[in-house]
Amino acid sequence: MRATAPLVRLSMHFGVRTAFDKGQATGPFVCGRDKAGAGYQPKFCGDAFDVKNLVHMKPYRDAFEWSAYGYHVGCNNLGEYPFPMDPVYYPNAIWYSLPGICPGELFYDKDANNCQASRPGGYCPGIEPTGNGTCTWNYEPAGEIDLNELVGIQDYDTWRYSGHREYDPELDKGIKFSWWNGINSTTANAERVKQAKELFDQKYPDSASVDSMAPPVCDFNFGQFYKEWYRKDGYSGPCGKASATCLGQIKWIKTEGLLKHPGWYTPLTTDASESDIQRLLYQQGKGGCLRPC
Repeated sequence: MRATAPLVRLSMHFGVRTAFDKGQATGPFVCGRDKAGAGYQPKFCGDAFDVKNLVHMKPYRDAFEWSAYGYHVGCNNLGEYPFPMDPVYYPNAIWYSLPGICPGELFYDKDANNCQASRPGGYCPGIEPTGNGTCTWNYEPAGEIDLNELVGIQDYDTWRYSGHREYDPELDKGIKFSWWNGINSTTANAERVKQAKELFDQKYPDSASVDSMAPPVCDFNFGQFYKEWYRKDGYSGPCGKASATCLGQIKWIKTEGLLKHPGWYTPLTTDASESDIQRLLYQQGKGGCLRPC
């Protein structure tokens, strides 16, 4: 995988982890901003992205998460945003999301409305990912292990009808079976993960070991990723020409600020126009700037 340039400018390799149901991305998707005391905070709506929300999301014409950062690989450390945010009993567990073609469509609608051209996703098979927004990841099969194989069940139906049960949540143990006993025990879970690793290495001795293929650190930062939604709307409110003070700040940002401190001015880049910078300063409440008309 390779991070897109907008993520790299914020010192991140991963964006928000997106859930997928039946092949369709179901969020989280920002859909505007809410008042929060004297300021603002991002607002999230529904499940699958709804284009009706774009009226509150200028200048974006599609889901912010992909419009601003490309079809990035997402991640979240379990126990942190977006889900689950309850205690997790597998230390250092991480979920990743990998947007493929037409990520906003159900798996049987991937040919709808020419979406493969307009929303290609980030999968780019056969080449090293470039991070250009539509080429952020690929994969190659490494092998697989079966859960029954791991826990020692050879014929599940025969095993089940002979009085076994994998796990009873009221007892916190199995019946005539112990592999899942203590399901919320971090010690027991570490042992279960260890056994899974050992089985994979045993089954594929010519492949790299599981431990040598450690998952990448999840460096997603919610505050940085959704930074612009903590600012006021840049497309409503009083508009006018930039004052002398405002022009001075625009000039400094244009010539120095965007080069030295790109993270301060998300989502602007070094090719931002003076109008773009004025609008951002208005959103930040700096320089006495009005929004550009």
